[in-house]
Amino acid sequence: MGGNLFKDLCKPITLEDAQKIVPEIIEKIIEKFPEKIILPIGSCGLKEISSDIDIAIKTDTIEELKDIIEKVFDQSTYIMESLYIVSIPYKYGNDKYVSVDFIQMKDIRYTYFRYKSPNYLKGESKYKVGTKIMMVGDLLRLSPIFQQNMPENCYAWMDYSPIGLFRNIYNEKEGTYVKQFITTDPEFIMNCIFKENGDYSDFYSVETIWKAIHEKPLIGGEEMLKNFELSFFVNCYRKCWEEQVNPKDFNIKYWTLEEIYKEMEKQIPVRKANEFIDKMLNENPKH
Repeated sequence: MGGNLFKDLCKPITLEDAQKIVPEIIEKIIEKFPEKIILPIGSCGLKEISSDIDIAIKTDTIEELKDIIEKVFDQSTYIMESLYIVSIPYKYGNDKYVSVDFIQMKDIRYTYFRYKSPNYLKGESKYKVGTKIMMVGDLLRLSPIFQQNMPENCYAWMDYSPIGLFRNIYNEKEGTYVKQFITTDPEFIMNCIFKENGDYSDFYSVETIWKAIHEKPLIGGEEMLKNFELSFFVNCYRKCWEEQVNPKDFNIKYWTLEEIYKEMEKQIPVRKANEFIDKMLNENPKH
């Protein structure tokens, strides 16, 4: 996020600089808030060049996180509430700036599981951590577990958010909406996807997730796998990420490339809308 917010000021950071700057930032926070649990996350330090730095801090609210950052760094912050992120441009070296995203954390095990990054220096993946997060979110959305015991006229969908897993319940008849907290337990999340033998190593990268869901039985069976194969590529296109996930790079079981590209084309209006929304959010961040 911050990389786009401060694109005229902040530049990508090298591995050498990141290895110095991340501990420096954490030390400044601990100096004023020694009781806080802090976790560097994402791929910074695991690739030669990073667009920004991501650091999670255990806080109860986004307002508390914002207050901490402003007190430590004595500067204005930018908030993306839906992503639970507070961003700043951080000055280092000879008038250089890097974007730093501070992410609200409720449970360190959950945050580590969600944002765990492969080592790009070792060639462990070609896809961003965000792609992996979206994959897990899609699999949870397709899990039949969350449609069980639903009241009449209600529909549920999952929110694999930065602070925990939630179930959103919409009552069509009454026109009401409820957001229900489910868990921050990684094992529970794994058991909502795999029928058996789900493991932390399965969630290490896009590649390991794809391999695991095609080798291990899913809680929703083959129908869940079939639906996911299509939704994964469609959602990557719809979200208009810089990094395009190419269906040709994957061994697809249930769909032809022609069928997938046809479904992707249907998302062009949504993609354009997302491009516009992203532009507006980046140009008008909340202070």
